[in-house]
Amino acid sequence: MNKEDVRTYLLQSLNMALDIEGETTFTNSFDVQINDDGFLFVPRVPCSYVLNAALYQRIYAIASGVLYPEFTPQFSSQVQR
Repeated sequence: MNKEDVRTYLLQSLNMALDIEGETTFTNSFDVQINDDGFLFVPRVPCSYVLNAALYQRIYAIASGVLYPEFTPQFSSQVQR
């Protein structure tokens, strides 16, 4: 997947699952930028939704689920002793 494909897929997922008081990219309420280190959630301010840790956790949960395993870090299941 190239960056534009990832952006489109992530935007579709956030639009469907985020459910922030009817705010979507269709209402120009937020956008996503993809870079080499990950992605940025870009809110359009002023906005009617609260920018807080709960929103961050919801975005993280959605993104980590839909981008796994391609873009989610994988950790070894072996414990170092």
